[in-house]
Amino acid sequence: MRLEELVKEQALKEKELQLKFDLERFKIESGFRGSVNGHEIDILRDTGATIDLVCAKYINPSSFSGENVWVKQPLSPELVCLPLAVVEISGNFGTVQTKAAVCGNHLNQHGRYLLGNKTAELIKGNLGYNFLPVEILNAVQTRSQVKAAREERGE
Repeated sequence: MRLEELVKEQALKEKELQLKFDLERFKIESGFRGSVNGHEIDILRDTGATIDLVCAKYINPSSFSGENVWVKQPLSPELVCLPLAVVEISGNFGTVQTKAAVCGNHLNQHGRYLLGNKTAELIKGNLGYNFLPVEILNAVQTRSQVKAAREERGE
């Protein structure tokens, strides 16, 4: 009888741990509240972005790396040259240092940081478990597409 209780207890602990991992994965894949260079702001996940984007008001002048990156926005045909800066992102996942493109303060809306694919992978690595790469190309999925994707992942 005691062995059965221990097995059930262990299974419950494993399930709780898996739920915590799933919650962290959801936060990284959708958005969460975190700290960027010591400023508490919303961090939003942009699966279409290679690089992070942050407003200048969250950057110290000494953080600029001297590098620039050309950025194209989805609804605009023009490219914009933005400077890169080293930023420190903190949250439940720990702390990650990365580079982000710095936009002007006039683009700041409600203090948000856009998290790109490279930094999301760094954060996922810190969490200690692997994710499947994001392969969804359409913003909308049918129920049958969602079901097929879940079956593929074994959920």
